[in-house]
Amino acid sequence: MTKSYTLPLSRWHKVAERLSRHYAELTQGILKTLTNTEIGGYLGESQITRLKNSAEQELLKLHTAFALQDAIILIRQAIGDANTKNGVSNSLAEYDALTRRQKLLESILSGQSNEMISFDELPQQIITDNPFSLRSSLRVRMFDASTEAELQKQAEELRAKVYALADQISDLNGNQVTLELPESVAQAAGL
Repeated sequence: MTKSYTLPLSRWHKVAERLSRHYAELTQGILKTLTNTEIGGYLGESQITRLKNSAEQELLKLHTAFALQDAIILIRQAIGDANTKNGVSNSLAEYDALTRRQKLLESILSGQSNEMISFDELPQQIITDNPFSLRSSLRVRMFDASTEAELQKQAEELRAKVYALADQISDLNGNQVTLELPESVAQAAGL
């Protein structure tokens, strides 16, 4: 028996996560029983009956696992369709790229320290004809203060864009989607 559920996309994401976790737990037990059952010796017909019953129970769970998987597919397809319709897919791609760019700039900026020396501060005594010299090395600041300020400005602008885009995606994930799910699957998802 199925029932209709209308939820925001963000909630459908959570439902799919729950069903995926339940599927993983269920299939671990199925695999353990159906592929790793061992006995130390023959104990009679009651042992065979117990083993057969155990196999039958796990095979029934296999059908449940497949029903969970079908529901996950249905939910992910509905999320994908809604994301495409609402432009979320494009926004997610942009969000990912901007986030990576922001992290790179922040890594460059956080890698700068007061211990670094600028090009014009390079002491002449470390210049040597012997590249294998045992003299200590110096960390060099590879750009000047104005470039650092420009990178900082870019990082702050990217942060603002990432925040705005995340809010936009969150708002779009508030759109409602209605799906029909078997009651047993809905129960496994906590609906």
